[in-house]
Amino acid sequence: MRKLLFAMVLAVTALGVTVVAADEKKPEKKTHHNTVVVPEDNKPFTVTQKDVVRITASVPSGGTIKQMHTGHVHLVAENTITTVKNGSVLIGSFVKEFDYRPTGTGKVKVTITTRVPTGGVSPIEKVYEFEVK
Repeated sequence: MRKLLFAMVLAVTALGVTVVAADEKKPEKKTHHNTVVVPEDNKPFTVTQKDVVRITASVPSGGTIKQMHTGHVHLVAENTITTVKNGSVLIGSFVKEFDYRPTGTGKVKVTITTRVPTGGVSPIEKVYEFEVK
């Protein structure tokens, strides 16, 4: 009985060492590294097929923000930005980010249309043009 108990203790100890060793050998999770291009004005610019183009728009709370694009890009993310200060959400502004990934080369046109929540004000359109090389 003692020999059986001793053998079980050795087996459990060996199993524990094997599990710890296997856990240490797991490869590190790789993170993605993207170059994100953020236009600060409406002047045409150039990007590569590996880049991500991020366009940010804002309106007063209650407004709307819409996007439309033409060319070889895919909208990969549409993010609504919420700002927090002292543990509370700040109100007053509605912000969105649009991330586009090129799907080929050529000219791209992105139109962002914003509408303020008050009536009688025409929507504002901003056009961004860029070329994918």
